[in-house]
Amino acid sequence: VDRAAINQMFFRDFVPEWKRRHPEASMSQRGDAEEQADFVGRFLMLNAIMLVGMYVLLAIPLNSYWQPMLIMAAIPFGYMGAAFGHLIFGMEFALFSFFGVAAAAGVVVNDNIVLLDSVNRLRAQGAGAVEALLKSGVGRFRPIFLTSVTTFAGLFPIMFSNSIDANFLKPTVIALTMGVVFALFVTLFFVPAMYCIGADIARFYRWAWTGERQQRLDLELA
Repeated sequence: VDRAAINQMFFRDFVPEWKRRHPEASMSQRGDAEEQADFVGRFLMLNAIMLVGMYVLLAIPLNSYWQPMLIMAAIPFGYMGAAFGHLIFGMEFALFSFFGVAAAAGVVVNDNIVLLDSVNRLRAQGAGAVEALLKSGVGRFRPIFLTSVTTFAGLFPIMFSNSIDANFLKPTVIALTMGVVFALFVTLFFVPAMYCIGADIARFYRWAWTGERQQRLDLELA
């Protein structure tokens, strides 16, 4: 039985009964558990700062409030892919897994920027929302797909290596590779769908504000 299983059994079986018998007592963690809890707290705080900074840096050049949110919407799906990868390989989430999740978030954001930058360029040239998404999806499919595939292929040997050094890095590698692969489909399907929903909502508000009949979304040219 590994240490994680022992800790789980301890907090599940012993601690509730101990607290019931000694309600006036308190419990605190020391050693590795204390350091891990401190690391997770600092990591979450720094990630919150990172997300805010990322939003600001995206909002300025895109000149939009909602497009940065659309770009960053794929980040939670990268975390889901990392969790799913740990489940496949039968590994517990470790400290180094969080580094892989953060790295996967960066790759996912880059893919979405590549897609939406092309969409914005086409929209500026007069293309409609659906037309811009179709052309951008076809034109940017190769760089987006190759970014994820090359990341996965480059780290593939470490994922299936049994050496001591590889086992040390496996949590990071699994979180990064599986997060990137999982978020690839989010970039290609979820983000365009959300963009269409946003364009449809904007079309509705233009109708509500001006009273003018709006063209269908698939025929929109402005």
